[in-house]
Amino acid sequence: AMKNLRRLHLLLGCFFAPMLLYYCASGAWQTLGWNITVRPSDGEPAHPALRQASEPHMRQTFPGGNPKRDASPGFRKLAVAMCAGIFLTTLLGLVLAIRSFRPRWAVAAIVAAGVAIPALLLWSALKS
Repeated sequence: AMKNLRRLHLLLGCFFAPMLLYYCASGAWQTLGWNITVRPSDGEPAHPALRQASEPHMRQTFPGGNPKRDASPGFRKLAVAMCAGIFLTTLLGLVLAIRSFRPRWAVAAIVAAGVAIPALLLWSALKS
């Protein structure tokens, strides 16, 4: 059973890795506002390449496409499938970690920190 879980984890990870890397990178530059930053000098986007490269993530269209006309329902479905696949792959990774790493409490502590730290950072912003 563990061998099959590892294979499934590996294959799903390999299939979704390119999209996940793209979504992580484009999500980061969007979080930082690099795709919408406007230069005060001329009012143009500071990073036009990043604005274009954000289109698949934000509007499910190829860079330069018209979102109202060219949005891809198939790409949107694939992106949702990627989210489900990453969710499943992450759960499989947690199962593999719990089953194969000793001491198990260390895995639980790391997962708890992965929940607590982002929550505390978000909560701390409310206090500011």
